[in-house]
Amino acid sequence: MADAPIAGQAEHVYTVTVEVTVSSTLSDAAGDCTADIGENGSGYTNSAGVTYHDQTATDDDCTPATRPPSIDIEKEVCISVENDCDPSAAIGSGGWSIDGVAGNGPDTEAAVRRLGATALWRIVVTNTGGLPLSEVTVTDAEVAACAATSAEQGALALMAPGAVVSWTCESTDLTTDIAPNTAEVSGTPPSDLPPVSDTDTANVTIAPPGTLTLAKAIIDPVTTDALGDADSFPVTVTCTDPRGTERTFDVELPADGTTVEVDGIADGSSCTVEELESDGGVPSYSPADPVEVTNEAGAALTVTNTYPGVTLTKSVVDPLPLTDAAGNVTVVYTITVRNAGRLADTYDLSDTLAFGEGITIVSATAVNTTGGVSPNVSWDGVEQTALVSDVPIDGLAAHVYTVTVNATVASTMTDSAGDCTITSGEDGTGSLNSATVTYHEQTNTGSDCAPITRGPSIDIEKEICILVANDCDPTAALGDGGWSVDGVAGNGPETETVERPWQGTALWRIVVTNTGGQTLTDVVVTDPLADACARDSASIPALASVAPAAVVRWTCTSTNLTAAISPNTATVTANPPGGRAPVGDTDTASVTVGKQPPGPTPTTRPAPPLPGTGSDSSDTLRLAASLLLIGVGLVTVVYVSRSRRRTTGH
Repeated sequence: MADAPIAGQAEHVYTVTVEVTVSSTLSDAAGDCTADIGENGSGYTNSAGVTYHDQTATDDDCTPATRPPSIDIEKEVCISVENDCDPSAAIGSGGWSIDGVAGNGPDTEAAVRRLGATALWRIVVTNTGGLPLSEVTVTDAEVAACAATSAEQGALALMAPGAVVSWTCESTDLTTDIAPNTAEVSGTPPSDLPPVSDTDTANVTIAPPGTLTLAKAIIDPVTTDALGDADSFPVTVTCTDPRGTERTFDVELPADGTTVEVDGIADGSSCTVEELESDGGVPSYSPADPVEVTNEAGAALTVTNTYPGVTLTKSVVDPLPLTDAAGNVTVVYTITVRNAGRLADTYDLSDTLAFGEGITIVSATAVNTTGGVSPNVSWDGVEQTALVSDVPIDGLAAHVYTVTVNATVASTMTDSAGDCTITSGEDGTGSLNSATVTYHEQTNTGSDCAPITRGPSIDIEKEICILVANDCDPTAALGDGGWSVDGVAGNGPETETVERPWQGTALWRIVVTNTGGQTLTDVVVTDPLADACARDSASIPALASVAPAAVVRWTCTSTNLTAAISPNTATVTANPPGGRAPVGDTDTASVTVGKQPPGPTPTTRPAPPLPGTGSDSSDTLRLAASLLLIGVGLVTVVYVSRSRRRTTGH
């Protein structure tokens, strides 16, 4: 105001009222009534001046300015599942959760815990205003352990501006989410100002459940038996959560390996799997149970069924055993019993011989060459077929048996009896041998058969044509077509004799037949008295290799006969396979020769005198003719005899 009058010794009093707003961010320096460098004022500073008679008097005063009363609460949750956060760390540090916005922003403070776990909280109360606060109280509806008054936290009785009080608290044996989880603080400022308060939220959630993925695997080395043929296998999954509560799941696992997911398993559960029906197998679990199921990685487990796998193989050592000329043959077999599985097992083994008709078993023996097993000494393959019983065998092990059979083969055995093919009416064939292994009421069989042939043999038939004109049929059957006939079939006593006229011709036929069961090679026929009948593969290529029942025949002649050819024997030899001794045969056919017909009478005449002898006596020349048969040729030899009268000198 201006020009205000005032009486002497009078006093004018003015009251100044100023309404201001104080920011909650007011700094202490700005309100401390001390103007520092750079400040235009401080606190509630008021300066007054009075002017009179050109004189001036001033005075000022200042009341410190403070922020309005306020309080802050921070509720934090320890993120670490080990709950090892630092209780004295700054807000949002040391492992504690952080608000999305400074102060108390939208709740992003959350931790995840498994069932039965513990959540660790921290309450931080700060007097953020400029006035002291008394009777500070914290309430927490969801976590009573975090609530506090000055009775629990003495510093809450009176909190100066800027004072901080903090403590930790726990929620144990969590079973459900604690969300939203809000703590509230309130405090009383002085001068009857209304209480101030604040809230903050931090949450904990139960970890979502995990998934256990199951699969079935089959290890069945013998798929031909009935074991392990089920389409699916029932299993029970038992899971114990972190609180110790069990939960079971019944699952059907497909045999083809298709996976099955078991959902809803509490994070951190420990699960075991039990197969209820294995269809004869031994179950194993990989990884070995129990397995921990987490919500992050889940878990996978394979149930593997391992089945016994005793297999049998039977084989003939020599696929073509050779019968010798005496009809003896030896057949050797190998029987291998193999446990193809990983499980130890036991087995029974039988071995049955079913040889063809005409093959007589002389002896049969069996020995174990690998496995240390003693076969049944009474086994003979016919009356007694049980070879071993209740023999233990380790997983992946093999037992080997050698069976040796000696037999005789009848010369009359048919090809079908030895060909290893059972036809109607046959009980056996060849050297058929069948073995059967029995394990877990399952059986596997194996058999093998080597064809059996008759021993090597060969027949030669030497025939002479009995027809006068020697016009016998070269292709006729033995003894037919004009050819001579043995008294006995084959090579009987010699009854094949024909007479031919003097200087006539004999027609022979040689018939060679492979009468055995094996191919013969290098067949050779010799005939010393009728060399024209001898042959080998150089002259007849078919003699190089003659198959069983094959026939090779040819004709030959003896001409200008003047003497009998009797006995006239042809011999055949041939080599059987396997480097064994040759086989052979002989046969005889003969020819006699008729009488020599009368010939011309030889004559003699006087020889003329010898020239120049002057002899008066006469010389005589006598010629004699003789016939000599050499071989089959007729040779005339003329002998000359000359007589001379010897003269004497006069």
